[in-house]
Amino acid sequence: MVAVAGLVAGSSMLACSSGQLRDQTPGPGVSPGTVTFRLQLPATQSYCDLQAGCAGPPQHLSITTTAGNELPLSVGFCAIDCSKSCEVHPCDLLCPIGTAVAVTKVEQTWDGSYFAQSTCGKNTTACTETRYVLPGRYLARLCATPGAVATADAGNQICTAVGQPECVETMFDIPGPSPIEMALP
Repeated sequence: MVAVAGLVAGSSMLACSSGQLRDQTPGPGVSPGTVTFRLQLPATQSYCDLQAGCAGPPQHLSITTTAGNELPLSVGFCAIDCSKSCEVHPCDLLCPIGTAVAVTKVEQTWDGSYFAQSTCGKNTTACTETRYVLPGRYLARLCATPGAVATADAGNQICTAVGQPECVETMFDIPGPSPIEMALP
């Protein structure tokens, strides 16, 4: 009887999910599945990124709930992990200079995870923790910046943008069919 009640409660949660965070209530502790996104870039335009030394790789994908809430897909610089005993880790202030790379392929797989803001240490320290969305419908936005890689006077590689980032959006379901391919105009 308990198993049947749990199954009914679990299936009603799935049926009602619409891709909303519901007052920041964490989703299940496991991934609802994965979705792979591919951005097809036009052959007539070059694209580039500046990969900053400490900030990690540039983000080409953003995910938003149907209520319009953007899900943080990266922790940011010098983040404190709530699950690691609320320990503050020193940040490397001597980050290497970023380097530019040509963007020829944009592909990213998302497992439904995002980084929620929380607190730890007697609720006095801001931290981030990994959570998972509930199965449902979400909005994906993929972007790439038109530009070319060049060498600066100091010898380092730079990305010279020739316009604003170009983006495309689509609604999708997780779990759902994959890969999702989108093309820039």
